[in-house]
Amino acid sequence: MKNQLDKYQEWITQINREALRLNNTQQVWNKLTTIQNNSKHFKRTGRHLQEWIQDNYVCNLIMIISRICDPKGSRDSDRNLSKFLREIKTYHYITFERFLNTYNPLPPKDCERKFIEVNGIKIKEMCLTYEEVEHNYIEITQISESTDSCDEMITNDLIEIKNIFDTVSTLRDKRIAHLTSTEINKIPTFEEVNIKVDKLLNIIRKYNLLIFNNHETFEYADLNIHTVFEKPWIEN
Repeated sequence: MKNQLDKYQEWITQINREALRLNNTQQVWNKLTTIQNNSKHFKRTGRHLQEWIQDNYVCNLIMIISRICDPKGSRDSDRNLSKFLREIKTYHYITFERFLNTYNPLPPKDCERKFIEVNGIKIKEMCLTYEEVEHNYIEITQISESTDSCDEMITNDLIEIKNIFDTVSTLRDKRIAHLTSTEINKIPTFEEVNIKVDKLLNIIRKYNLLIFNNHETFEYADLNIHTVFEKPWIEN
C-alpha cells in the first residue's frame, strides 16, 4: 500500500503536468501574438487564422485551468489542486519538521558554513544551515513561528484558486461546453487571465517546494517558436 508521501507525490505529479501544459500554452500564445503584431503581411491576410488560433488558445487554457482548479471534484479519482489542498489541510501535513526532512543531509544547527577551496579559490559551502532553512520556511508560509499551523495559508490559497476558477468557469459553461441563451456580463481580458495563470502557477510551485523541496519552473528549456517562422512555409 502506498504511504501518504507517495500518494501526494503521484498526485502533485499529475498537477505539475497540467501546470507545465498551462504555462507552455500561455507562453506560446504570448510569443505568437508578438510575431503576429510585428508582421504587416499577417495583419493584412491572417484574420481568419488569428481567430482560429485565439479560439483554440482560449478553449485549451480554460479547460486546463478547470482541470487544475475545479473545487467541485468529489470522486475518489479526482486529482485537482483544490482537493489536494483540502486533504493536506485536513491532515495538517505541512509542518516545519517535514520541510526540514526534505533536506539530505539535514541542515546543521548553530553552525556557520565552512570555507572550501575550489581551483585555488576559497568559497563558502553551499549547504544551508538549520536557521536558514527555518527562515525560508517562515518566508514561504508567512507564519510567525515554524511550529504554527499552516491552515490559514491553505485556506487563503483555496479562496484564490476558487477565484481563478470562477474567472473562467462561466465562460466555459456558457460559451465552450454548452450553448445557452444566457448572456455573459463580463468576459475576462487576456491580461486578466494571464495574471490569474501566474498566480495559479505560483501556488503550485509553493506546495512543490514545501512538501517535496522541488523547485519547479514549468518551462521547456528548448521552447522556441520563432525558428519555424524564419523560412517560408510554402515554397513558390
